[in-house]
Amino acid sequence: MALALQLFVSTESDARQIHVVIEGSESSVKNEDNYYLAVLDFLLAHGRQEYGVYEIVVCREYLTQERQLRFLRTDKNLQPSSCKIDLLWSSPEKGRNEGVRALNIPVDLGLNGIRTLVALNKNLTRFKQVDSVKALSKLTACQGAQWPDTRILKSSWLPVLESVSLDSMYAMLKRGRCDYLPTAIHEVIGEINHYGKDELGVVANIVLRYDLPTYLYVRKNDDELAKRLLSAFNLTIEDGSFYDFVREHKTTGDAFKINFDTELSVFDLKNDELADPEYAPLIELDKVSQLIFEFE
Repeated sequence: MALALQLFVSTESDARQIHVVIEGSESSVKNEDNYYLAVLDFLLAHGRQEYGVYEIVVCREYLTQERQLRFLRTDKNLQPSSCKIDLLWSSPEKGRNEGVRALNIPVDLGLNGIRTLVALNKNLTRFKQVDSVKALSKLTACQGAQWPDTRILKSSWLPVLESVSLDSMYAMLKRGRCDYLPTAIHEVIGEINHYGKDELGVVANIVLRYDLPTYLYVRKNDDELAKRLLSAFNLTIEDGSFYDFVREHKTTGDAFKINFDTELSVFDLKNDELADPEYAPLIELDKVSQLIFEFE
Protein backbone atom coordinates (compact mmCIF):
# COMPACT_ATOMS: atom_id res chain seq x y z
CA MET A 1 0.00 0.00 0.00
CA ALA A 2 1.32 3.40 -0.92
CA LEU A 3 2.04 5.94 1.77
CA ALA A 4 1.52 9.46 0.49
CA LEU A 5 3.72 12.01 2.19
CA GLN A 6 3.49 15.74 1.66
CA LEU A 7 6.69 17.78 1.75
CA PHE A 8 7.33 21.49 1.31
CA VAL A 9 3.64 22.11 1.97
CA SER A 10 2.17 25.53 1.30
CA THR A 11 -0.77 26.75 3.34
CA GLU A 12 -2.28 28.33 0.25
CA SER A 13 -5.12 26.38 -1.33
CA ASP A 14 -4.07 27.18 -4.90
CA ALA A 15 -0.65 25.51 -4.58
CA ARG A 16 0.33 23.49 -7.64
CA GLN A 17 0.67 19.84 -6.58
CA ILE A 18 3.57 17.90 -8.09
CA HIS A 19 3.43 14.15 -7.52
CA VAL A 20 6.60 12.04 -7.45
CA VAL A 21 7.47 8.49 -6.43
CA ILE A 22 10.30 7.30 -4.18
CA GLU A 23 11.23 3.65 -4.42
CA GLY A 24 11.49 2.73 -0.77
CA SER A 25 13.58 -0.39 -1.40
CA GLU A 26 16.92 1.44 -1.72
CA SER A 27 16.37 5.05 -0.69
CA SER A 28 17.20 4.33 2.95
CA VAL A 29 20.64 3.09 1.89
CA LYS A 30 21.60 5.41 -0.91
CA ASN A 31 19.65 8.47 0.24
CA GLU A 32 19.74 9.73 -3.34
CA ASP A 33 15.99 10.18 -3.50
CA ASN A 34 16.25 12.72 -0.73
CA TYR A 35 18.74 14.61 -2.90
CA TYR A 36 16.41 14.65 -5.89
CA LEU A 37 13.53 15.85 -3.76
CA ALA A 38 15.75 18.59 -2.41
CA VAL A 39 16.96 19.64 -5.85
CA LEU A 40 13.38 19.66 -7.10
CA ASP A 41 12.39 21.90 -4.21
CA PHE A 42 15.43 24.12 -4.85
CA LEU A 43 14.45 24.65 -8.50
CA LEU A 44 10.74 25.12 -7.83
CA ALA A 45 11.46 27.68 -5.13
CA HIS A 46 13.37 29.83 -7.62
CA GLY A 47 10.23 30.09 -9.74
CA ARG A 48 7.81 30.85 -6.93
CA GLN A 49 7.48 34.54 -7.73
CA GLU A 50 6.71 33.96 -11.41
CA TYR A 51 4.81 30.67 -11.26
CA GLY A 52 3.31 30.65 -7.77
CA VAL A 53 3.37 28.34 -4.77
CA TYR A 54 3.74 24.58 -5.02
CA GLU A 55 3.45 21.37 -3.05
CA ILE A 56 5.52 18.23 -3.62
CA VAL A 57 3.48 15.10 -2.87
CA VAL A 58 5.56 11.96 -2.40
CA CYS A 59 4.32 8.42 -2.86
CA ARG A 60 6.47 5.70 -1.29
CA GLU A 61 5.66 2.59 -3.27
CA TYR A 62 7.90 0.23 -5.19
CA LEU A 63 7.36 0.99 -8.87
CA THR A 64 9.91 0.07 -11.47
CA GLN A 65 11.21 2.91 -13.59
CA GLU A 66 9.42 1.53 -16.63
CA ARG A 67 6.14 1.52 -14.74
CA GLN A 68 6.72 5.08 -13.58
CA LEU A 69 7.29 6.10 -17.20
CA ARG A 70 4.09 4.31 -18.19
CA PHE A 71 2.20 6.29 -15.55
CA LEU A 72 3.78 9.51 -16.79
CA ARG A 73 2.57 8.73 -20.33
CA THR A 74 -0.96 8.08 -19.02
CA ASP A 75 -3.65 10.68 -18.49
CA LYS A 76 -3.41 11.78 -14.87
CA ASN A 77 -7.10 11.05 -14.29
CA LEU A 78 -6.50 7.42 -15.27
CA GLN A 79 -3.58 6.89 -12.87
CA PRO A 80 -4.15 4.95 -9.62
CA SER A 81 -5.40 7.27 -6.92
CA SER A 82 -2.87 5.85 -4.45
CA CYS A 83 0.22 6.87 -6.43
CA LYS A 84 0.14 9.59 -9.08
CA ILE A 85 3.18 10.84 -10.99
CA ASP A 86 3.88 14.24 -12.55
CA LEU A 87 7.67 13.99 -12.66
CA LEU A 88 10.47 11.47 -12.36
CA TRP A 89 14.27 11.49 -12.48
CA SER A 90 16.31 9.05 -14.52
CA SER A 91 19.32 8.65 -16.80
CA PRO A 92 18.65 9.07 -20.54
CA GLU A 93 18.26 6.02 -22.74
CA LYS A 94 17.08 5.50 -26.31
CA GLY A 95 13.31 5.35 -26.48
CA ARG A 96 12.83 6.82 -23.00
CA ASN A 97 11.63 10.18 -24.37
CA GLU A 98 8.69 8.62 -26.17
CA GLY A 99 5.45 10.04 -24.83
CA VAL A 100 7.12 12.20 -22.14
CA ARG A 101 9.05 15.46 -22.05
CA ALA A 102 12.71 15.14 -21.12
CA LEU A 103 14.38 18.13 -19.52
CA ASN A 104 18.05 17.62 -20.35
CA ILE A 105 19.25 19.35 -17.24
CA PRO A 106 21.82 17.24 -15.37
CA VAL A 107 20.47 17.76 -11.88
CA ASP A 108 23.32 15.73 -10.38
CA LEU A 109 25.92 17.59 -12.50
CA GLY A 110 26.97 14.22 -13.89
CA LEU A 111 28.10 12.82 -10.53
CA ASN A 112 26.30 9.59 -11.34
CA GLY A 113 28.83 8.99 -14.13
CA ILE A 114 31.89 9.49 -11.90
CA ARG A 115 32.38 6.00 -10.50
CA THR A 116 34.57 5.01 -7.60
CA LEU A 117 35.40 1.33 -7.25
CA VAL A 118 34.43 -0.55 -4.09
CA ALA A 119 36.45 -3.69 -3.30
CA LEU A 120 37.22 -5.89 -0.35
CA ASN A 121 39.83 -4.26 1.89
CA LYS A 122 42.02 -7.34 1.64
CA ASN A 123 42.10 -6.99 -2.16
CA LEU A 124 42.76 -3.24 -2.50
CA THR A 125 46.46 -3.70 -3.22
CA ARG A 126 45.56 -5.71 -6.33
CA PHE A 127 44.36 -2.51 -7.99
CA LYS A 128 47.69 -0.72 -7.54
CA GLN A 129 48.91 -2.52 -10.68
CA VAL A 130 45.90 -1.43 -12.76
CA ASP A 131 47.00 1.45 -14.98
CA SER A 132 44.62 1.15 -17.95
CA VAL A 133 41.16 0.00 -18.97
CA LYS A 134 42.80 -3.03 -20.57
CA ALA A 135 44.40 -3.95 -17.25
CA LEU A 136 41.07 -3.44 -15.47
CA SER A 137 39.41 -5.80 -17.96
CA LYS A 138 41.22 -8.69 -16.26
CA LEU A 139 38.95 -8.14 -13.25
CA THR A 140 35.17 -8.51 -13.04
CA ALA A 141 32.69 -5.84 -11.94
CA CYS A 142 29.35 -6.35 -10.24
CA GLN A 143 26.62 -4.08 -11.60
CA GLY A 144 22.85 -3.75 -11.95
CA ALA A 145 21.18 -5.86 -14.62
CA GLN A 146 19.02 -2.98 -15.87
CA TRP A 147 21.44 -0.14 -15.21
CA PRO A 148 22.81 1.83 -18.18
CA ASP A 149 26.22 1.54 -16.48
CA THR A 150 26.29 -2.14 -17.37
CA ARG A 151 25.91 -1.34 -21.07
CA ILE A 152 28.67 1.29 -20.82
CA LEU A 153 31.08 -1.06 -19.04
CA LYS A 154 30.44 -3.87 -21.48
CA SER A 155 30.94 -1.58 -24.48
CA SER A 156 34.42 -0.87 -23.09
CA TRP A 157 35.09 -4.63 -22.87
CA LEU A 158 34.95 -4.72 -19.09
CA PRO A 159 33.55 -8.02 -17.74
CA VAL A 160 30.37 -7.56 -15.71
CA LEU A 161 28.45 -9.89 -13.41
CA GLU A 162 24.87 -8.62 -13.33
CA SER A 163 22.38 -8.62 -10.49
CA VAL A 164 18.93 -7.16 -9.90
CA SER A 165 19.50 -5.49 -6.51
CA LEU A 166 22.16 -3.58 -4.64
CA ASP A 167 21.97 -6.04 -1.74
CA SER A 168 22.83 -8.98 -3.98
CA MET A 169 25.66 -7.05 -5.67
CA TYR A 170 27.38 -6.44 -2.35
CA ALA A 171 26.75 -10.04 -1.32
CA MET A 172 28.44 -11.25 -4.51
CA LEU A 173 31.36 -8.89 -3.94
CA LYS A 174 31.85 -10.23 -0.41
CA ARG A 175 31.71 -13.81 -1.66
CA GLY A 176 34.37 -13.08 -4.25
CA ARG A 177 32.15 -13.64 -7.27
CA CYS A 178 33.26 -10.24 -8.60
CA ASP A 179 36.30 -8.09 -7.86
CA TYR A 180 34.82 -4.59 -7.59
CA LEU A 181 31.59 -2.63 -7.68
CA PRO A 182 31.59 0.73 -9.53
CA THR A 183 29.60 3.16 -7.38
CA ALA A 184 28.62 6.78 -7.97
CA ILE A 185 31.09 9.05 -6.22
CA HIS A 186 28.43 10.70 -4.05
CA GLU A 187 26.96 7.36 -2.93
CA VAL A 188 30.04 5.34 -2.08
CA ILE A 189 30.58 6.52 1.51
CA GLY A 190 26.99 5.78 2.50
CA GLU A 191 27.02 2.37 0.85
CA ILE A 192 30.30 1.28 2.45
CA ASN A 193 29.04 2.40 5.86
CA HIS A 194 25.85 0.43 5.33
CA TYR A 195 27.30 -2.75 3.88
CA GLY A 196 30.36 -2.98 6.11
CA LYS A 197 33.34 -0.65 6.23
CA ASP A 198 35.34 -3.31 8.07
CA GLU A 199 35.25 -5.43 4.92
CA LEU A 200 34.91 -2.85 2.15
CA GLY A 201 36.97 0.08 0.95
CA VAL A 202 37.43 2.53 -1.91
CA VAL A 203 40.04 1.85 -4.58
CA ALA A 204 41.91 5.12 -4.10
CA ASN A 205 43.92 5.15 -7.32
CA ILE A 206 41.18 4.61 -9.95
CA VAL A 207 38.04 6.45 -11.02
CA LEU A 208 35.82 5.58 -13.98
CA ARG A 209 34.19 8.54 -15.70
CA TYR A 210 31.50 8.64 -18.36
CA ASP A 211 28.59 10.88 -19.25
CA LEU A 212 25.57 9.57 -17.34
CA PRO A 213 23.55 12.56 -16.18
CA THR A 214 20.26 12.35 -14.33
CA TYR A 215 17.47 14.26 -16.07
CA LEU A 216 13.98 15.25 -15.02
CA TYR A 217 11.02 13.94 -17.02
CA VAL A 218 7.58 15.53 -16.98
CA ARG A 219 4.29 14.96 -18.75
CA LYS A 220 4.41 15.68 -22.48
CA ASN A 221 1.95 18.58 -22.31
CA ASP A 222 3.06 20.07 -18.98
CA ASP A 223 4.58 23.22 -20.48
CA GLU A 224 4.35 25.24 -17.27
CA LEU A 225 6.31 22.79 -15.12
CA ALA A 226 8.90 22.27 -17.88
CA LYS A 227 9.46 26.01 -18.36
CA ARG A 228 9.62 26.60 -14.61
CA LEU A 229 12.32 23.97 -14.04
CA LEU A 230 14.37 24.84 -17.13
CA SER A 231 14.35 28.53 -16.29
CA ALA A 232 15.42 27.91 -12.68
CA PHE A 233 18.22 25.56 -13.71
CA ASN A 234 19.67 27.99 -16.26
CA LEU A 235 19.46 30.86 -13.78
CA THR A 236 21.12 28.97 -10.92
CA ILE A 237 23.86 27.58 -13.17
CA GLU A 238 24.59 31.11 -14.37
CA ASP A 239 24.78 32.64 -10.89
CA GLY A 240 26.65 29.64 -9.44
CA SER A 241 24.10 28.78 -6.77
CA PHE A 242 23.40 25.36 -8.27
CA TYR A 243 27.06 24.37 -7.88
CA ASP A 244 26.91 25.57 -4.27
CA PHE A 245 23.79 23.49 -3.70
CA VAL A 246 25.52 20.33 -4.96
CA ARG A 247 28.61 20.96 -2.82
CA GLU A 248 26.62 21.61 0.32
CA HIS A 249 23.90 18.97 0.18
CA LYS A 250 24.49 16.13 2.63
CA THR A 251 24.29 13.47 -0.08
CA THR A 252 26.31 14.96 -2.92
CA GLY A 253 28.68 16.58 -0.42
CA ASP A 254 30.09 13.10 0.27
CA ALA A 255 31.75 13.26 -3.14
CA PHE A 256 34.23 15.78 -1.74
CA LYS A 257 35.23 13.67 1.28
CA ILE A 258 37.03 10.80 -0.46
CA ASN A 259 40.79 10.61 -0.01
CA PHE A 260 42.11 9.63 -3.41
CA ASP A 261 45.76 8.93 -4.14
CA THR A 262 47.75 11.83 -5.54
CA GLU A 263 48.48 9.61 -8.55
CA LEU A 264 44.82 9.13 -9.49
CA SER A 265 44.03 7.39 -12.78
CA VAL A 266 40.80 8.54 -14.45
CA PHE A 267 39.56 6.09 -17.07
CA ASP A 268 37.15 7.81 -19.45
CA LEU A 269 34.53 5.50 -20.99
CA LYS A 270 32.07 6.34 -23.76
CA ASN A 271 28.32 6.48 -23.45
CA ASP A 272 27.37 6.25 -27.11
CA GLU A 273 23.72 7.04 -26.49
CA LEU A 274 24.54 10.61 -25.49
CA ALA A 275 26.07 11.20 -28.93
CA ASP A 276 22.50 11.75 -30.14
CA PRO A 277 21.61 15.46 -29.59
CA GLU A 278 18.19 14.39 -28.34
CA TYR A 279 19.81 12.94 -25.22
CA ALA A 280 22.72 15.34 -24.76
CA PRO A 281 22.86 17.48 -21.58
CA LEU A 282 22.42 21.24 -21.67
CA ILE A 283 25.86 21.80 -20.11
CA GLU A 284 29.18 20.07 -20.73
CA LEU A 285 29.68 17.41 -18.08
CA ASP A 286 33.43 17.11 -18.58
CA LYS A 287 33.80 20.79 -17.72
CA VAL A 288 31.65 20.28 -14.63
CA SER A 289 33.71 17.38 -13.29
CA GLN A 290 36.95 19.25 -13.90
CA LEU A 291 35.55 22.34 -12.21
CA ILE A 292 34.43 20.46 -9.11
CA PHE A 293 37.03 17.74 -8.66
CA GLU A 294 40.00 18.94 -10.69
CA PHE A 295 40.84 15.38 -11.67
CA GLU A 296 43.11 16.50 -14.45
